Amino acid sequence: MSPFCFAFIRRYKKCWSHTVDKGLDKVTATKASIRQSAIEAHSEGHHQNRRGTSNTSSFAERVLKILLYVVLAIVPLIVFPSSLDQAFAIKYLLLKAITIAAICVYLVALLARGGRLRLSGLEVPFLAFLGLAAISTALSINTPTSLEGAYLRYDGLYSYLIMAALLFLASQVIKTADDLRRFASFAVGSAALVSLYGLLQRAGIDPVRWGYVSFGIGRSFATLGNPITLGGYLTIMLPVAISLVKQCKSQVERYLCGMASILIGLCLLATGSRGALIGVLCGMVVYIVLTRQRNVFAVRTTDFREESNAIRLAPARQAQSEVQLSPSVGASQPTKEAPLLRIPRAVRLSPVLVALVVLTFALAATTVAVPAFNMHTTLTDASSINTRLLMWQSAARMAIDRPLTGFGPDSLGIVFPQYELEELAKLVPDQNQDNVHNAFLQMAVTLGFPALLVFVFIVAFVILKSKDRILLNVGGTAVEAGLLAGIVGFIIQSLTNVTGIMPAAFLWLFLGALAAPFATGSVAVRPASGYLRYPAIIAVCIMGIVGMLASVHPFLSDMALGKARMAEQNGDLQQARIYYKTAIAHSKNDTKPYRELGIMLTDTGAQQGNIVAWLEGIEYLERGVQRSPNDQQNLILLGQGYLYGGKAFDRMYLKDAERYLKQAVYLRPNSYIANGMLGAVYLETGRLTEAKAQIDIALDINPNDSQAMFCLGRYYEMTGQRDKALAEYKHVLSLAPGFEKAQVAYKGLVADEK
Repeated sequence: MSPFCFAFIRRYKKCWSHTVDKGLDKVTATKASIRQSAIEAHSEGHHQNRRGTSNTSSFAERVLKILLYVVLAIVPLIVFPSSLDQAFAIKYLLLKAITIAAICVYLVALLARGGRLRLSGLEVPFLAFLGLAAISTALSINTPTSLEGAYLRYDGLYSYLIMAALLFLASQVIKTADDLRRFASFAVGSAALVSLYGLLQRAGIDPVRWGYVSFGIGRSFATLGNPITLGGYLTIMLPVAISLVKQCKSQVERYLCGMASILIGLCLLATGSRGALIGVLCGMVVYIVLTRQRNVFAVRTTDFREESNAIRLAPARQAQSEVQLSPSVGASQPTKEAPLLRIPRAVRLSPVLVALVVLTFALAATTVAVPAFNMHTTLTDASSINTRLLMWQSAARMAIDRPLTGFGPDSLGIVFPQYELEELAKLVPDQNQDNVHNAFLQMAVTLGFPALLVFVFIVAFVILKSKDRILLNVGGTAVEAGLLAGIVGFIIQSLTNVTGIMPAAFLWLFLGALAAPFATGSVAVRPASGYLRYPAIIAVCIMGIVGMLASVHPFLSDMALGKARMAEQNGDLQQARIYYKTAIAHSKNDTKPYRELGIMLTDTGAQQGNIVAWLEGIEYLERGVQRSPNDQQNLILLGQGYLYGGKAFDRMYLKDAERYLKQAVYLRPNSYIANGMLGAVYLETGRLTEAKAQIDIALDINPNDSQAMFCLGRYYEMTGQRDKALAEYKHVLSLAPGFEKAQVAYKGLVADEK
């Protein structure tokens, strides 16, 4: 090659090297600028806290952390077999009690010693969201339900206040990387135990005697009572568990976290929740992207995010110091790169691999294998997909009718029947929908579009801020990446599911934990003056005690209601009556005990000819309607009670039965129960043409309704069509062999023919 070519190549390489070096210098300068800005921002807040008083006293702060750990570790595990709602009632009670206690501790600490409120930028949107929820509650179609929440859901205004308090407290007390790691460890440990129970449950080992199982025994629901709810909870927990494997300081911790991750993953499969599976896959993609991007920035022994062996290699003084979440403490200087520590991939993955082998043998020993989960049937169930699509169409009509304030928190179950599409009613005629399997659409229906937009802003704000911390290497940890991935997965699964208060509590807690690192601003709060300090503290304590006592009453009512149903099933009607009245005494605005006691008394009174008991039952049914006049179930039962009275005592009561059943049909036009019962009233009053029309509507919605078939048989018998009547009674007995009235009518027709 000619000397000219060599000269050209040398000059070209020199120019290229200069260009690359210049570009790298710009990138390095940009990173350094970002890091330095974060350092200065945190240092300012740190020095302000040092000059003033601490956020709370150290004792109060420890108490607050313990209370949050109880929420993370105890609430998911606890169930109460003696209550009607065995899974969620006790969890809701604990969340209310712990939140009240935590807020009281925080306020007492501020009143006694003052402090600084850490500001994350979420304060204004958060207050706006709570204000919109309060307005929606005030304008709700059923204010008691919107305050406390519906049965099995508990998504009322009180729940939103709990979520707000949990987010606020998490953002205040989580200050260091160790705090965040402990926070995640408690959550993952509890999730692992819940998952283990779910897998044992799937294998047929279940120590809890569940009174009501909504999805049968084919899908795990563990301590959460519902596989969809369990799936949502595990969706948010799995990325966090995997992130702890990378963040652990010792080999033993890695083994434990690896085993926890596998347990959670297997139990997630056992739930059979498609939305949860899609959500966790998306969350894991986010986690992998975040962690791979972070690997571009070298792992340094001076960084607080170092593995345990890196900490041992670091100077002893630095390893013993407390490392703040912000890069101001423990982070390397942007202009000096610390020595790299490279950990072989095999070493990092060995705990997970060993845990996988151990759990594989353990699960094989208990006959719990993934193929036994029957995932193919679950994932290819077209009827479930069609049901959701029809729900969303019905809910969209509701959201358009009240776009600003919605119908009130957790009021969907009351309003939805009026908007229910006929196709949906025919597809699932026995279901009274209390959610539409889309958390965002449900929020639009219940709280209105403004509240939905504010909620989306809060979640997006935390996700984007946390993403920047992680990708720009200004303090983000592997645990933060796991929390962020879990939140993303939960949000995605929420597009097809509504999981209730317990998984939602973890969502808000994790949002608060992610908001803690960038809560650098602060507002000074002075302690109360000498004359007002102790009266104010006493007032806070009294309000806390009153709140605690008030929060217990709904749980006591639920427990009494469960005992009442059990006594009624066992035939002890007198004891059931006592328990129903106890439930009413503890929760005067809950309509369940009113209508259940009322229908029990009207039924037994009509059968025994006891008009006093029947009238008492009617009184309770009417009180239930007065408390919730838009609930079609209350109207159906009141109409049924009057129908019993019209047959047993005075036919004039049939007019009242007709009136209330017409109101029920208006509130739910596609109710086969209300239409069929109205047809029965028309039969009793001799209006055969109208009776036939109502019965046909009921059978068109639910062709397998034995009551409507029996009424149709009576219609044929009353109109002289004996052959059709005989065939109809025979059909009824093929579906419900124990139907006594159909047996008597069938035997009577057969005897007449002979």
